[in-house]
Amino acid sequence: MEQVSKMLKQVRTMMTKEEFAEEVEKRIQGVDTSKLYDVLSKHVKAGRLKKSDMILYARYGWCLQNPEAVIAYEAARGKLGGWIVNNCSTEISKVNARVKVCEQFGFEASRVEIIGTPYYDSTDWNFIRFNCAGWSWLINNGDIDKVYD
Repeated sequence: MEQVSKMLKQVRTMMTKEEFAEEVEKRIQGVDTSKLYDVLSKHVKAGRLKKSDMILYARYGWCLQNPEAVIAYEAARGKLGGWIVNNCSTEISKVNARVKVCEQFGFEASRVEIIGTPYYDSTDWNFIRFNCAGWSWLINNGDIDKVYD
């Protein structure tokens, strides 16, 4: 019952910095969560993340060691919830990212330009922004979307 109550609260109000740290501490001890909290709260206030998403970052430890990895791109212009926000923090090289893009989605390697820092933990846990043939794309956790800058 307490778990349900916590989840309902997260839908209505944003976690406080203390609540976020407490939730992380249940699984990972001794981690400074303040930078990640600050980044996430900016995304919530800007409408790129839902208030309830913060608990997922806390529970799963997404980007704890690399808060700068929490970046967002608009994938559905003008639509509510049209933002995709990174939850991976393992950086890979642009060369390896190009290989992953081409292997998974069949793009021509010579036409793929990786944008920003690519993140890749596995085929279903990744965040790679790239341009190809005049279009902007984002691979996020195994899905691919057009993005708008």
